[in-house]
Order: sequence, then C-alpha cells, then structure tokens
Amino acid sequence: MTAAKDGCNFNKDQIAGLMKTMKQETKTEFVNRFMDVPFESIQGKYSFCNETDKKVLFSLDVGGNEDNDVILSSDWSRNGYAHSIKHIDKIINQGYDLFVFKVRTQYKNGKTIPVGFDKVVEKRNLVLDDDGVYRATPVDYTFFDDNIEIQIRNNANLTETEKYQLVMARRGQSRFRLAVAKIEPRCRITGLADMQHLKASHIKPWRVATNSERLDGHNGLMLTPHIDHLFDQGYISFTDEGKVLLSSRLGQEAAQVFGIYNGLSTGSFTDNQKVYLAYHRDNILKAV
Repeated sequence: MTAAKDGCNFNKDQIAGLMKTMKQETKTEFVNRFMDVPFESIQGKYSFCNETDKKVLFSLDVGGNEDNDVILSSDWSRNGYAHSIKHIDKIINQGYDLFVFKVRTQYKNGKTIPVGFDKVVEKRNLVLDDDGVYRATPVDYTFFDDNIEIQIRNNANLTETEKYQLVMARRGQSRFRLAVAKIEPRCRITGLADMQHLKASHIKPWRVATNSERLDGHNGLMLTPHIDHLFDQGYISFTDEGKVLLSSRLGQEAAQVFGIYNGLSTGSFTDNQKVYLAYHRDNILKAV
C-alpha cells in the first residue's frame, strides 16, 4: 500500500502497528499496562493489586469534584468493596504502594454512569480520617517521618491496635496540612510560601479540639518554625482583623529579632478562623 501524498511506502505490518497505536486504549488495557498484570476484565472492580511489585491501584471517581480523594467510605457496602478492603490492608500492614487514576462519571436517572478516565497515574498516601473514610492524599502534602512509623511498628510494648491508631494519627496530619494550605498559602508574618519550610499549626490545639476541629483547615495557619513556636506557646496571637498581638512575656529583643510588633497587619481571616482565634486569644495567649 502506498501513501500517495508524501511518497512514503508502508507495508502491511507497519500499517497494523500504526492502527494499533492510534486505537483508543480501553480502561482495561490501561490498567493492565500500568499494573503489568493481565486482568481479563475490570468490570465492577474498583482496585487492583500486583503482588510481585507490591503496588495497589485505585480508580478515583472524581465526578465533578477534581479535589475528591475518597477511595473507600465507612457507609459503602462492605460486600461490594470486599476486594478493596483487602487491598487497603496490604497498603497499611504490608507496605504496598498506593496509586490512583481518575475516573469521570455522571449521575443520571438514579445511576452513576462512567464517561471517561484520565490516562495518568499518581502515587498517593493513604489516610484514614476520624469519620472512617479512607483518602488518597497527594504525596506532596505528607510530611510524617517514615522512620518514626517504623519505630511504632517495631515497638513490642504496643498492641497491633495501638500501632495502627498511632500510625493513622500521624498520617491524619497530612490531610490537615492540605486543608490548611488551601486557605493559608503562605506564612502570614514572614510571607514565605515554600511549603517544605512551613508547619501546619493548629489554632485551637489538638489536645482540646474535637475530631472534626482537628482536621478543619480553618483551625490552622501555615507558619515558619520560629513563628509556629511563638504562636503555639502563646507568645503571639492575632486579632480578628489580622493584626499581631504580642504577649508581654515575649522580650523586646526576641520580638525585634523575629521582626514582629504589636499591630503588625497580616491580612484578614475567614469567619470560621475567627472562632478558633477567639479561643486562642482567651486560652493560649499569655497575659498581654
């Protein structure tokens, strides 16, 4: 067969190769290619596992919400997602890596209808929140220390349940950090926006917060470590209008070195943040 327009000749095998390349890849073919496991069909399946490479792939239904990160909820049918529960166990207890790809769906006539998928795989971290929902959070927003997790798992003085709860509590910080960063993209006082040098600091401390408050992005500020120390220990706080309040216990020399002063304007807060800041001023800020 001859391509008349440019004078190039293609044989039968070359044409077949071109046709195969041009063919739209199905979801089954996509999953097989990434997982390197020949699944004959993925119909009705939500997650997939490669035992050799120790990796698990979840399809993440984003629907109309690009930020959706839920891969398994406590109110979903345990029978329908039994295989996914086993895969989650492999991630938690056997160190399997978690990957996701996004699936597009529409809700019509009482049914969820698939309309497409993204041929992009992302590595994620698994987080279990206080509502029993498993989430696949972006790796970039997870800052827990894997070495500490190893110490927890190897601690013979802890039961398996205690180990699990400690690990999940640490991983829960990644979800909180992501939620805070969406509201507070930089340190209010220094202006630094490089997330690797910022800490997600609770306004109402973790020890006195409810479960929902602990993960509420409005209950947090992204702060550089030295500002986080001052805020956490009650040496500084903020008015509802975003002006800095200094404790009288913060020495003048320290305030000058840190570059802060009473009335320093840092920008406005949301109404939800103001509720938490009122608690901080009343209970955490040392005598002004």
